[in-house]
Amino acid sequence: AAQLTGMLDYIASKAPDSAAFGNKNVYVSELGVPEAVYGSGSGAILAAYAKKALAWGSPVVNLWALHDNECTSYLPTTASGCPGYWMRMPDMTLSGLYQAVLSAFKTNE
Repeated sequence: AAQLTGMLDYIASKAPDSAAFGNKNVYVSELGVPEAVYGSGSGAILAAYAKKALAWGSPVVNLWALHDNECTSYLPTTASGCPGYWMRMPDMTLSGLYQAVLSAFKTNE
Protein backbone atom coordinates (compact mmCIF):
# COMPACT_ATOMS: atom_id res chain seq x y z
CA ALA A 1 0.00 0.00 0.00
CA ALA A 2 2.99 2.31 0.53
CA GLN A 3 3.71 2.47 -3.22
CA LEU A 4 0.12 3.46 -3.95
CA THR A 5 0.48 7.03 -2.73
CA GLY A 6 3.63 7.48 -4.82
CA MET A 7 1.73 6.31 -7.89
CA LEU A 8 -1.19 8.60 -7.10
CA ASP A 9 1.20 11.54 -6.61
CA TYR A 10 2.78 10.85 -10.01
CA ILE A 11 -0.57 10.62 -11.81
CA ALA A 12 -1.83 13.75 -10.03
CA SER A 13 1.27 15.63 -11.19
CA LYS A 14 0.24 14.90 -14.80
CA ALA A 15 -3.49 15.64 -14.40
CA PRO A 16 -4.93 19.16 -14.42
CA ASP A 17 -6.35 20.44 -11.14
CA SER A 18 -10.12 20.58 -10.85
CA ALA A 19 -12.46 22.96 -9.08
CA ALA A 20 -14.01 20.05 -7.18
CA PHE A 21 -10.91 18.09 -6.14
CA GLY A 22 -7.97 20.48 -6.51
CA ASN A 23 -4.64 18.77 -7.11
CA LYS A 24 -6.03 15.38 -5.97
CA ASN A 25 -7.94 15.02 -9.24
CA VAL A 26 -7.30 11.25 -9.49
CA TYR A 27 -9.64 8.40 -8.69
CA VAL A 28 -8.94 4.70 -8.45
CA SER A 29 -11.17 3.04 -11.04
CA GLU A 30 -10.45 -0.63 -10.26
CA LEU A 31 -9.02 -1.95 -7.04
CA GLY A 32 -9.00 -5.69 -6.50
CA VAL A 33 -7.24 -8.44 -4.59
CA PRO A 34 -7.81 -12.04 -5.73
CA GLU A 35 -9.28 -14.01 -2.83
CA ALA A 36 -8.11 -17.32 -4.34
CA VAL A 37 -4.50 -16.10 -4.20
CA TYR A 38 -4.41 -14.25 -0.86
CA GLY A 39 -7.06 -16.23 1.03
CA SER A 40 -8.55 -14.86 4.21
CA GLY A 41 -6.09 -11.93 4.23
CA SER A 42 -7.35 -10.59 0.90
CA GLY A 43 -10.08 -8.47 2.46
CA ALA A 44 -7.68 -6.74 4.83
CA ILE A 45 -5.30 -6.04 1.93
CA LEU A 46 -8.13 -4.62 -0.19
CA ALA A 47 -9.42 -2.46 2.66
CA ALA A 48 -5.90 -1.16 3.39
CA TYR A 49 -5.42 -0.08 -0.24
CA ALA A 50 -8.84 1.57 -0.36
CA LYS A 51 -8.23 3.43 2.90
CA LYS A 52 -4.78 4.52 1.72
CA ALA A 53 -6.20 5.95 -1.53
CA LEU A 54 -9.02 7.74 0.30
CA ALA A 55 -6.63 9.13 2.92
CA TRP A 56 -4.39 10.41 0.11
CA GLY A 57 -7.37 12.38 -1.17
CA SER A 58 -8.75 10.27 -4.00
CA PRO A 59 -12.42 11.23 -4.29
CA VAL A 60 -13.49 7.74 -5.46
CA VAL A 61 -12.21 4.19 -5.08
CA ASN A 62 -14.09 1.56 -7.09
CA LEU A 63 -13.67 -2.00 -5.90
CA TRP A 64 -13.23 -4.63 -8.56
CA ALA A 65 -16.04 -6.29 -9.10
CA LEU A 66 -19.28 -7.57 -7.79
CA HIS A 67 -18.71 -10.79 -9.71
CA ASP A 68 -15.32 -12.07 -10.92
CA ASN A 69 -14.99 -11.56 -14.68
CA GLU A 70 -11.69 -13.45 -14.89
CA CYS A 71 -13.00 -17.00 -14.31
CA THR A 72 -11.89 -19.72 -16.71
CA SER A 73 -15.49 -20.68 -17.52
CA TYR A 74 -18.50 -18.63 -18.56
CA LEU A 75 -21.05 -18.18 -15.77
CA PRO A 76 -19.38 -20.48 -13.25
CA THR A 77 -21.44 -21.96 -10.42
CA THR A 78 -18.46 -22.64 -8.13
CA ALA A 79 -15.33 -20.74 -7.17
CA SER A 80 -13.15 -23.25 -9.04
CA GLY A 81 -11.20 -21.57 -11.83
CA CYS A 82 -11.82 -18.06 -10.50
CA PRO A 83 -9.10 -15.82 -9.02
CA GLY A 84 -11.63 -14.29 -6.64
CA TYR A 85 -12.09 -10.66 -7.69
CA TRP A 86 -15.60 -10.53 -6.24
CA MET A 87 -17.93 -9.33 -3.60
CA ARG A 88 -20.43 -12.08 -4.45
CA MET A 89 -19.22 -15.58 -5.25
CA PRO A 90 -20.59 -17.73 -8.11
CA ASP A 91 -22.98 -19.50 -5.71
CA MET A 92 -24.31 -16.00 -4.85
CA THR A 93 -22.99 -15.98 -1.26
CA LEU A 94 -21.12 -12.93 -0.05
CA SER A 95 -17.36 -13.43 -0.14
CA GLY A 96 -14.78 -13.01 2.58
CA LEU A 97 -13.60 -9.93 0.67
CA TYR A 98 -17.05 -8.39 1.05
CA GLN A 99 -17.19 -9.14 4.77
CA ALA A 100 -13.73 -7.65 5.39
CA VAL A 101 -14.41 -4.50 3.38
CA LEU A 102 -17.78 -4.06 5.09
CA SER A 103 -16.14 -4.36 8.51
CA ALA A 104 -13.33 -1.96 7.57
CA PHE A 105 -15.71 0.80 6.44
CA LYS A 106 -18.71 0.22 8.71
CA THR A 107 -19.67 3.22 10.80
CA ASN A 108 -21.85 3.43 13.89
CA GLU A 109 -24.26 6.07 12.64
